[in-house]
Amino acid sequence: MNRSGSRTTILVGSAIVVAILGSLAHNIIEFGLAPVLASRNGELPMTLLWVVGFVVWWRIPGARIGAAWFLIALALLNLVGGAIITVLPFGFLPFEPEQTLTHYLAHVIYGLAQLPVLALLFREVRLPANVPKQAR
Repeated sequence: MNRSGSRTTILVGSAIVVAILGSLAHNIIEFGLAPVLASRNGELPMTLLWVVGFVVWWRIPGARIGAAWFLIALALLNLVGGAIITVLPFGFLPFEPEQTLTHYLAHVIYGLAQLPVLALLFREVRLPANVPKQAR
């Protein structure tokens, strides 16, 4: 792997770790450590989706763009569905979210943690196909 590809892999991998940690931070702030360790809020399945998406993106060149879109979809799901919609007191939600500063802070952390994945991978899917990987 060339040096640029290695750098991109490290950046995307790091961005995914930040996204996962943002979700975990939100869940620990909101629900405490015990439910997170027991994966009561879906941490393990979501982490597995992130890891599988990253491995496919990294190791299967023919599936790289599809895997990038999958990872973008996960980040958008977390950003819009997890960080934005669930902080608002909508009547269609099966719960009534707390309207406290701590609750808002947890959602800000959660949302901001998704942005590096989006920035890096939107750039990748928007690059023309004829641009050599060395130029990325």
